[in-house]
Amino acid sequence: MKNDLAIFPGSGRELTTLLGALKIAVPVKRVMHRFGGHTGGISSLAVSPDGKHVLTGSADRTAILWDLNSGAALASYAGHGAEVKSVAFSPDGRYIATGGGDHLAVVWDAATGAGVKALAGHTSWVRSVVFSPDNRYLATGSADHRVFLWDIATGARVRSFDTGCNISAVKFSPDGKHLATGGWDKTAALWEKESGRRVMTFSGHVREVRGVAFAPDGRSLATVSGDRTVVLWDTASGQKIMTFTGHSAAVTCVVFSPDGKLILSGSLDGGIILWNRETGLQKLSQTGHCGEVKEVVFTPDGEHYLTAGGDGGAFVWATESGEKVRELSGHTSAVDSIAIDTAGNSLITLHAGGDATIWDVAGGAGEISLKGPSAGITAIALSHDGSRVATGGVDASITVREISTNRVVGTFSGHTLQITALAFSRDGKWLVSGGLDSEVFIHALEGGERIGPLSGHRFWIRTVTFSPDGKWLATGSTDKSVIVWDAASGRRLFAFKAHRSPVSSVAFSPDGKWLATGGCDKRTLVWDMATGGRIIDLLEHGDDVTAVAASADGEHLLTASADGTVILWEMRSGTVVMRYQDGNNRFTSAAFTQDERTVVAGSSDGMVRFWERDTGELLASLHNLDSGYLWTAPPDDAAASGWFWTDRPALVNVLRCNEDGTNPEPLAVDAPERLLHLELYNRKEMVMGRLNNPEKYQKEVDRIVDTLQANWLETYGGRLKNKQLGHIKAKDEV
Repeated sequence: MKNDLAIFPGSGRELTTLLGALKIAVPVKRVMHRFGGHTGGISSLAVSPDGKHVLTGSADRTAILWDLNSGAALASYAGHGAEVKSVAFSPDGRYIATGGGDHLAVVWDAATGAGVKALAGHTSWVRSVVFSPDNRYLATGSADHRVFLWDIATGARVRSFDTGCNISAVKFSPDGKHLATGGWDKTAALWEKESGRRVMTFSGHVREVRGVAFAPDGRSLATVSGDRTVVLWDTASGQKIMTFTGHSAAVTCVVFSPDGKLILSGSLDGGIILWNRETGLQKLSQTGHCGEVKEVVFTPDGEHYLTAGGDGGAFVWATESGEKVRELSGHTSAVDSIAIDTAGNSLITLHAGGDATIWDVAGGAGEISLKGPSAGITAIALSHDGSRVATGGVDASITVREISTNRVVGTFSGHTLQITALAFSRDGKWLVSGGLDSEVFIHALEGGERIGPLSGHRFWIRTVTFSPDGKWLATGSTDKSVIVWDAASGRRLFAFKAHRSPVSSVAFSPDGKWLATGGCDKRTLVWDMATGGRIIDLLEHGDDVTAVAASADGEHLLTASADGTVILWEMRSGTVVMRYQDGNNRFTSAAFTQDERTVVAGSSDGMVRFWERDTGELLASLHNLDSGYLWTAPPDDAAASGWFWTDRPALVNVLRCNEDGTNPEPLAVDAPERLLHLELYNRKEMVMGRLNNPEKYQKEVDRIVDTLQANWLETYGGRLKNKQLGHIKAKDEV
């Protein structure tokens, strides 16, 4: 690497200081690592004009830039408040655009990842974004029936096309003079860009038009529909040229090969078909995704095509053979819920995929992986002493295991539909369950006694909990109500009906004097258990309140929300003490550790985060992997890319980039720089030390920084000084 210097580890700040002292001017690059992958379905996909990069948009509200050759995730674009439904590269590669379910389109600088323009004006989802061939304009199509044309330089809206129907797709003609739209009125239309006039309507589909694509010469247009067909039209006459049949479900997306000889289409059932344009015959037919194919696109050379699916995967295929050559995908699944034992030693996470893992918080490893029934685990609970775990499944079964041996110690029945909520009593003698059948049961862990069903809710149960003394039971439901029951008899005591949306979480104070309830109406309500009256309303969250947890002294309350924040409240005043957040995530659960020095939250991005309670500092994160494990700690002076610890180093994308993080380039799997980087950063003692012993961790950080500076100066300082003085030829590499 001529004239560049790669440093391991560190951000280059210490290096820059040393270079200044030596009066040496050397361009500095740094090596960093990144953990890529979407945690939700991929809804859109685009390939860069030079064919080197791929951009994907996802239901996890982010877009990710990938290196097409290596499959490494290079950058993540976060900013949308809802699903990223469409992505596009500008023809010159300078910009990317994203359209979201938050009604916004955003133009980003492709090199730096910075947001350039946020384009507001649509009143519904932006389902399609596309740049004009001359790089000057961006067209956006929305479910609000309108297509907007934007000037990229100014961000001004130049023109509006009122289509009269829900728009599913927009494309520029190759010469940039026209726009084609597909809509839910079963037609496609051709519009004149300069005047905004509709010049042609393509009618013939019997269901909604879900996608459109121009042939490279602009003389024909392909449309795909919910009627399971692909239709080829003449753009001069509007006449139908050919109908392609073969998909078994709605066809969702379509694209021409660069030479115009092939047409590629994807379907709602996961099917992908490559058609011969001239004959209408199938060249290849395959099933690549478990569910809807959201987008298909060719590489510029036509040798490969890519598909994106609602299953969270994006695949690269060889055009000639149909062989799958690469997968661009994440390695995490959303954390639906978490539980921590009172000793603070064990953490259990429930994955969106229906499996659960019990973690050793001090050591970091996954101790036990729990597989539920064939349809997956739907509810979990950890006993307060950490000795037992309960799981409920789609098949209405409940299983209790002994954690130390993973031995099944009890199975319980009673429900007729999926289990949706579980909780142990504090003394470990009882287990409460709630189900999709709207019923609640209380099960004795010894002896087989069962109380219930407790009937009173009209819809399914979302949350259950015992009071600390075990006398009361609180249940929250989709019917917007909370019911408090006598746990010994199952008798109904109170019913709270102030929430305006489903109740998602409930928590008693340690002394049982109050009950906190969180709802999908963005509110947390606190109730007096003596009178049944409301004490206080906590209204800071901007989205569903997904979890509530009381501190051991009852003076504070923790709430998690889909708005991307976890809040610590003072109960006496109802004021916010601390907000915990990291990126733009939807938090699904939250809890205190046993010593209450740490706040823990699970989220839809597949991570469990640990913050220092008093300062709000992010200490460490656990990535909820499909297999293996991956812990990370945030960047600091010794590790600008952050420490990590994993048993699967292949998950880690190691990149060389500019000091400011721009122009990332993936290192080869066997590159010496990559291997050295992994050796230095993949440090268990650093990650777990930051989480469990911050004081000792900081001393180790100081030692590492001092060692790195000394070693660097000894290794490189003299060589660079000599080079500056002309003792080493300019062609030498550092």
